[in-house]
Amino acid sequence: MQNTYFFTGFPGFIDSRLITRLVRRDESASFELLVHLSQLEKAQAAMRDLCAAGTGTPEQFVLIARSEPRDRGRVSGRAQDIAYRVNVIGTEQVGKFVRRLHNFQRLIYFSTAYVSGDRTGKILETELELGKGFKNHYESTKYEAERIVQKLRDDLPVTIIRLGIVMGDSKTGETVKFDGSYFVMRFLDAFSQFPLPYVGASEARINLVPIDYIEAATV
Repeated sequence: MQNTYFFTGFPGFIDSRLITRLVRRDESASFELLVHLSQLEKAQAAMRDLCAAGTGTPEQFVLIARSEPRDRGRVSGRAQDIAYRVNVIGTEQVGKFVRRLHNFQRLIYFSTAYVSGDRTGKILETELELGKGFKNHYESTKYEAERIVQKLRDDLPVTIIRLGIVMGDSKTGETVKFDGSYFVMRFLDAFSQFPLPYVGASEARINLVPIDYIEAATV
């Protein structure tokens, strides 16, 4: 039986990389890609690039363009509102969707290591609801979203992937994001010809995960 993979968030960097690897493993697969209406042209270009690179054929891809429902369109553009709308309400809708599917095999949900909020020390994956506080709206809404997904695990096959800080390819260096750690590295590179004071503690650790590790583990 032909497998169909449904993606939300296309044309994101992780999505495109995962699709490339899936096509290599499952050449007859089809892909249904949910795209926000504002990203449709970008998604169409990304799909053409995939096909031009030998990743599937146009017949294997279906772009599903949607805008937000009118009753939610009046939410203000504040970061907190956007994060809640995307992460919490969006996850609720995905849960309702997969419950209606026939021959459903598995939901792969991308969470974040930062659902642990401001906790420190050793944190087990079973300790989701032991957090005390969060540093920003992204962390708090991803926490609420994962609580929704955890409940789905009671009667659906679900895999939750908690990512650290996503970096480029560990072998080629390819990336499309230059925020976070890359911002710091670019800042230091810009001033590399000048003497800089030593900043920070040498024993400090940071949770970096290369994209090729993520896609291999996910597939």
